[in-house]
Amino acid sequence: MNDPRRSDNHLALTWHAGATRVPMEGFQAWALAALKPHLRFDRALWGLGAGVGPDGRAFINAVHLHRVDAQIMVDYEKVRHCDPLAQGASAQPGRAVCVDLDDPRWQTPRHEPLRAHAARYELLHVVCVGTVDVHSGATQFITLARSRRGDRFGDVEALRFEQLAPHAMQAYATCRTVGLADAAHQEGRGRGWATAIIDRTGTVHDRDQGFGALLQREWPDWSGSRVPQPLAEVAARHPGQPAVFLGQQVKAQFAPVHDLHLLALRPRTHLDALSARERDVARRYAGGATYRDIAQSLELAPTTVRAHLRSVFAKLGANNKTQVADKLRE
Repeated sequence: MNDPRRSDNHLALTWHAGATRVPMEGFQAWALAALKPHLRFDRALWGLGAGVGPDGRAFINAVHLHRVDAQIMVDYEKVRHCDPLAQGASAQPGRAVCVDLDDPRWQTPRHEPLRAHAARYELLHVVCVGTVDVHSGATQFITLARSRRGDRFGDVEALRFEQLAPHAMQAYATCRTVGLADAAHQEGRGRGWATAIIDRTGTVHDRDQGFGALLQREWPDWSGSRVPQPLAEVAARHPGQPAVFLGQQVKAQFAPVHDLHLLALRPRTHLDALSARERDVARRYAGGATYRDIAQSLELAPTTVRAHLRSVFAKLGANNKTQVADKLRE
């Protein structure tokens, strides 16, 4: 395709089609690989965040790195207060912002740490487009970088990227929505479950119907773009790891998806009060097994089985086998 417009249209259609078939955790890498033949770049950062605060500091909550060492995000803490790229993209959503560190405006003592940071990670000439979600206020951005001095992004290239980037970001949002729908059918999740995509700060980037209503069962006054603090703390304590939160009214399961979390909620049941061993014993007992049967099948002493069942009766508020069976079906 020699016509750039036709080529870019084809790329946008490719991204949107891929949003329904490329797994959420691999979409950003796939989309950037598809972009490279259309717009040359050496490195890239594609992130979700909370924009720029009143003090000028940029907040990046989740990021996909292309040919950039992960240490960059640790070191970024030292320079995020003076990042002209983040500040420019936040001030002009949807517009391409270019920063060349050879430009005299950045040759100041204040920007010396930023120049050193960019040189360390070979981000000498960069272009960025950011967007803001009108519902949550969360930001999404894509930054492309070139590593050789003088290899700047021209005006035509910046305009092409300005037109292409929103398609990539919308396709990624669609991919996350599809991922939520798929998650509802996995791991035995059926009716009663609601899911959302959150980052490490608890900011909600996508959610399905019913998610807010379930949160309000546990936290009646909840509203806003972040999950309640107890859930945000679980996400922060378990980056990249599965986790569980058990409240008075809901159960929450956290599953890592790249550097985000898939958060699944459902109403709490009687079964949630039991330990894994107690659930196993209770199900067998409710199914008609005797103490001896349970002890043999689980390789436990009969006295241990009795102890587990005493705990089951107490937690479920049951007095006999029929009541245990009824509670397990609720």
